Amino acid sequence: MTLPDPNTFNVGGNVLRIEHGYEVRGMVEQVTSYDSATGGYSVNDVKFPYDDFGRLDTDKQEQLGEVSASTLQVQYARANGADNHARLNTVTYPNGRVLHHEYSSSGNDSDLGRVSYLSETDANGTHYADYTYLGLGQIVKVDYPQPDLRYNLAHGAGNDPYDGIDRFGRTVDLLWYDYGSSADAVRIKHGYDRAGNRLWRQDVVSAAQATPVYLDELYAYDGMYQLTLLRRGQLNSTEDDLETDSKTFAEQWSFDPLGELHCPGYEAPVAVVLVESPPHGQHGLLQHVLRVVEVVQHRIEVAEEPALTGRDQGQEFIAQGRLVHERTPPTFYCP
Repeated sequence: MTLPDPNTFNVGGNVLRIEHGYEVRGMVEQVTSYDSATGGYSVNDVKFPYDDFGRLDTDKQEQLGEVSASTLQVQYARANGADNHARLNTVTYPNGRVLHHEYSSSGNDSDLGRVSYLSETDANGTHYADYTYLGLGQIVKVDYPQPDLRYNLAHGAGNDPYDGIDRFGRTVDLLWYDYGSSADAVRIKHGYDRAGNRLWRQDVVSAAQATPVYLDELYAYDGMYQLTLLRRGQLNSTEDDLETDSKTFAEQWSFDPLGELHCPGYEAPVAVVLVESPPHGQHGLLQHVLRVVEVVQHRIEVAEEPALTGRDQGQEFIAQGRLVHERTPPTFYCP
């Protein structure tokens, strides 16, 4: 694959060609990035050796040049199938650290192939995470002993403690409990429509601070269930609107008949979040933003800046969409 001319499309020139290699079963075995459209030198190389079952055996990546015998790697050790399973047993990191996946035989975890806990060194080592399941495989509780935190969807009482999920298995009340300090670290509630679209999000812990911070959100959709509106502030008691004058951020989207995103719109107060398609049609890459204020839920929030013009003043990305560097903050561009 040859990438666009960086001088034409505002794409960084570090990588100009990516080549893929495949093993005999059709799985990607090697991905190499080059600094030239033809020939040139490898600037990044990744290899994926597989075992006889087609499972990833080793992940090798060389960040400067080609993979060699000295390249750092992550190794995956799995059962060989003799016991009628081929599950993952250990992950060995480049520094020699070994993470064990343990399957307890005291319950159903071993028979069902569910990870009971992750531990260091061996089965008797320090536990990093302990898992509790509902049914065959839905995780409803994860205990992290070292930071004294617990992810919990089963924080109710009685024979049906699963207050965190509804009858369709959707998360409605997610609790992260800090049992070291006996306090809720995070508690997020959600509401849905009959089609399963999330309608609202309520941040209970942030609102309960001595100085409340309201990070609740409301969502709206079009007839194709595409997100068209997000509003943030204090959710009202019926979860269908924000309290008066509580809105701190809002954003709107519109789509054409093919589902392509048009230019976003914003409600006051302005905090522009811009995700647009670059002019060469590689959809989904962030091309230009205003001054960045903070990153919230994978969205870059920015403050208003004086209007500047010209595509040569934005942020520069390499072809994979990773930010290389930022120049003078421009106003945003819509085709």
